[in-house]
Formats: sequence, C-alpha cells, structure tokens
Amino acid sequence: MKDDLIVSIERVQNSGLWGLLYKKYTNMLQKSSSGDVDIQYLFHGTEEQYLDVICRQNFDWRLSGSRVGKKFGSGSYFAKTAKFSNNYSDTKEYYRKMFLARVIIGDYTQGIPDYVRPPPKNPNDPLGELYDSCVNNVNDPTIYVVFDTYQAYPEYIITYIRHQDLSSM
Repeated sequence: MKDDLIVSIERVQNSGLWGLLYKKYTNMLQKSSSGDVDIQYLFHGTEEQYLDVICRQNFDWRLSGSRVGKKFGSGSYFAKTAKFSNNYSDTKEYYRKMFLARVIIGDYTQGIPDYVRPPPKNPNDPLGELYDSCVNNVNDPTIYVVFDTYQAYPEYIITYIRHQDLSSM
C-alpha cells in the first residue's frame, strides 16, 4: 500500500459516540489492575454503503462477518495494517475507503469462531471478569476483535486509490 494514492482523510465528528467511547475507557481504567488501558489506532475496511451508518451509529458487531466470516469471534474486526483492511474495502470508480478507528484494546486473549463475547479471564469462574477483546495471535496480534460497540470510535475515513488502479485510469 506504500505506492497507493491517498486522496483524502476526513475526520468524523460525532460527540455522542465520542462520549460513549470515553465513558467505556474510564470504566475500563477503573477496573484495570495496572492503572492503564491500551488504546490503539487500527484500520477497518468496509463497503462504502456502510460508511455513513458507521459514522452515525458506530461499528455494530452484530452485523459483522456477513462478508468476511468470524474466525476470531462474532465481533467488530480491526487491523494493525491498512494493507489487511484493504481486502475488505470495496472499489467505487477506482476509489476505496476505510476507517482509521480509535479502539480500546484492554486485556486480550486468543479468539475463536464460537465467541459471541470475550471469554472469562479465569476459566474456573465462567461468570467472572471477561477479557476486553480477542486477537488472532496473543504473542504478536495484528487483528483485534471487540464485542462492545462503545470500544471503538470511527475517527477518520481514508479515501485512496490502489497503485495498480492508477495505471488503468
């Protein structure tokens, strides 16, 4: 993606969703034993028809997986790299769009397809405290799955043209 052309970066302004993210963050911070909660900027590819609804209503994990599956659980998927998320962005007249989202990662564990929420931190206490998210690889995560709508905020929309599409314009 290093040779792709970024056409625009638009900042999403939704104070209601931002407030819900902040509230979720402060709640997670109060529960944290380390006094810190991991927040990252991650990419999310989607079809253009869903951009506006995500900006207004946020990422909805209940609708996730219809195109891409649920390999690490039934949540909203985010990636460390734009290259990965590009695979889930559709093309409209050469243009593609994806989100750069602020995501509260918190404590994570390995995801599996059966999860509809993160598993408990203590397997002997199934009703106890849950992990905050799931990942593809606990040692070097590149894909993160969150199950709570308020754990992510669609902060930027990136519009770009793939390098190979530039040559055919």
